[in-house]
Amino acid sequence: MQPAYNVCPRCGKPAMATASIIRSSRLQQHLHTLGILWMIAGGLCLIPAIVLLVLSSVVHVALPFTENVARSLGPLVLMILGGTIFLIGAGGLLIGWG
Repeated sequence: MQPAYNVCPRCGKPAMATASIIRSSRLQQHLHTLGILWMIAGGLCLIPAIVLLVLSSVVHVALPFTENVARSLGPLVLMILGGTIFLIGAGGLLIGWG
């Protein structure tokens, strides 16, 4: 059939398909909303993670006259906690994105 034809030459039916609007299903809409919520939750997890990571680099200044174990172990514990929460938050952002 040639592009200029509006009707079928054999049966006379209109050849142009009616313009149908592709509607997204409820599942797609809910998944989109869920992705946005995952990104918000991931972003909110990144805030305390960044605070903990910054605090881990300056906590030795806040503990001037304590034992050496606390001065060396405190930043390490805060760095591990901050890094873990950071990975959870970044994972939430990636899950929401994809």
